[in-house]
Amino acid sequence: MRCLHVGSNRISRFRNFTPRMLLNDEELQSRAKMFIRRELQVFEWTNKNAEFILEYIIGILKTVDLKASTGAAEDMLTDFLGRENAGIFCHEIHAFLRSPFTSLESFDGFVQYERPLPTVFDEEGLPIVPDRTRKRSLEAVDSSRAETRRRRG
Repeated sequence: MRCLHVGSNRISRFRNFTPRMLLNDEELQSRAKMFIRRELQVFEWTNKNAEFILEYIIGILKTVDLKASTGAAEDMLTDFLGRENAGIFCHEIHAFLRSPFTSLESFDGFVQYERPLPTVFDEEGLPIVPDRTRKRSLEAVDSSRAETRRRRG
């Protein structure tokens, strides 16, 4: 699931992110590494090569525009994360590096998703999907919110 976009402006304090920014900014590199380390924990198959993958991703961030229409960053990460996961990863790290937040907890508390993230998990750590009745009611709420936004225009 991809987080919703936040515009770059003085109120949000989000800014555009480019590879050039990461080259000489130690603090931005540190934030990127913090984010990457956390996200790589999700993929069990990356455990043995985590530091190599981290440095590989930092190299990509320093040289490739994450939002380029060519999808080069996603292509470079696909071998390690899979196509869908690479796309989500690029989107999420781009959002984090654009943000003014210096901690993952602050970013996590701010970022929004189209649908609520799961809060209940089974013993294997997989999300427990609510029954269909609950899903329909969530869809109705989403639909109602979308209609309200359209009216406000």
